[in-house]
Amino acid sequence: MPYKRIWDASCPQIYDEWESDGAKWVIQDLLPEDDKVALNMMMEQLLPDSVMSQLSGVTEEEESRRNMEIYYAHHLSKRMSLACYHIKDGKKTLAAVNCCFVKFADEQEVIPGLSDGAAWRNVQGTLGIFNSKLNAFEYLETDKLLYAVGLVVRRDYRGASLGARMLAAREPLCKLHGIPSTSTLFSGIAAQKCATRAGFTEILSLTLRELADAGLKYPRDDDRCMKLMVKKFN
Repeated sequence: MPYKRIWDASCPQIYDEWESDGAKWVIQDLLPEDDKVALNMMMEQLLPDSVMSQLSGVTEEEESRRNMEIYYAHHLSKRMSLACYHIKDGKKTLAAVNCCFVKFADEQEVIPGLSDGAAWRNVQGTLGIFNSKLNAFEYLETDKLLYAVGLVVRRDYRGASLGARMLAAREPLCKLHGIPSTSTLFSGIAAQKCATRAGFTEILSLTLRELADAGLKYPRDDDRCMKLMVKKFN
């Protein structure tokens, strides 16, 4: 049974907060009333920047784009996503979101409403190849972990190192829920560097050429790679 957090009087929890330039920043649970704002940020600002989605052609194919919207909304509804809020002069603005959810080793979840689409198949095929080459659950010696399917910082808030702080905030979130580790497939170089700064370790790297050789839609002359990265919490 997929894990869905009960949103009760103890929510939202705060995982990090600081002040700078006359404003307060808070990293906490994403508020339910901000799900639509978060989803819009992911669709309009994350998808165009994501190496995997961009090269797969998600933004150019309406069916696959719709699948991504359903996929993101489904996982946001599980109430395990992190949000960074910028608070100044009484105004609270969603500055960043990391769409996270709890994943179990033996879980085979079916998400209602998903359809076919070449770009969507390419994204799912990429995830499948990584999973076939290395089982993160076995590597981390756990039956559950915190997985994430997108971290986006609003364009007008970039440059404030929010990405690394959001990734670091996974630790108190996981400890609160008894989750021993986290895993994410990072497709972009900037995201990979950010994850390294936040203490993540690379456990599997595949070049775009290798993914193309496996039958997926990626350029063979691009030397970039995608990296499966993890972090364990004591």
